[in-house]
This record gives sequence, structure tokens and C-alpha cells, in this order.
Amino acid sequence: FMLSGFILFSAEVKRPTNETSFEYVLRRSVNIYPLYAFGLILALLIAKSQGEAPGTITLLLQAWLLQAWVPSVTEHALNMQCWFLCCLVLYWVFFKPAAKMVASMTLSPLIVTMLG
Repeated sequence: FMLSGFILFSAEVKRPTNETSFEYVLRRSVNIYPLYAFGLILALLIAKSQGEAPGTITLLLQAWLLQAWVPSVTEHALNMQCWFLCCLVLYWVFFKPAAKMVASMTLSPLIVTMLG
């Protein structure tokens, strides 16, 4: 996440955009979500053929990339490894406001923030 954040921040500073956080998440998701949805549908078909399909709540949370925030759902998810994508979406939601805040900081507050 740190390397990804550094690269995204560097790109944002070089060419800032006036998009909202929602527009930013949508733009980033367009590259990932179609393949994720295809994999989810395929996994659902396989699970149904074996009589092991998850419940409606699990499917809804997975469809909206929210399964990682409910541990009991994550354990029964069709694509367990996709917890990372859930975290990535949340990261993207907070990226634009955080990048603006960090870009406006001077060196001293930035160092204090990094040191915790």
C-alpha cells in the first residue's frame, strides 16, 4: 500500500484532477471490477453446481466489495482472496482528501504526522 500510495500521490501532484472522491473511485474501479464480477459469477456458478452457494447477504456484500469488513462473511466468501480489493476501494475513497491535505502541508507538520 505504501508504494502504491507514493505512486498515486506523485501522479496526483504532477497532474491534479478536479474529480470528487466518488469519481476517482469509479474511474479506478472501471479497470478492476469487470474481471472481479466475472470471477464472482463464475465462482457462484461453480458453488451452486456443488450445492454450496453462499447466502444473499454474502453475495450482496461481495458484489459491492464490502465482504472484508464483515469477518464472518469473509470466511464464507466465494473469492476469499478478494479481501484486498475491498481494502483498495476504501483506500481510494480516502486518497483524494488525504492527498490534498498532505500536499498542502509544510515540511515540519508533514514530518510530525509521519512520526505519529
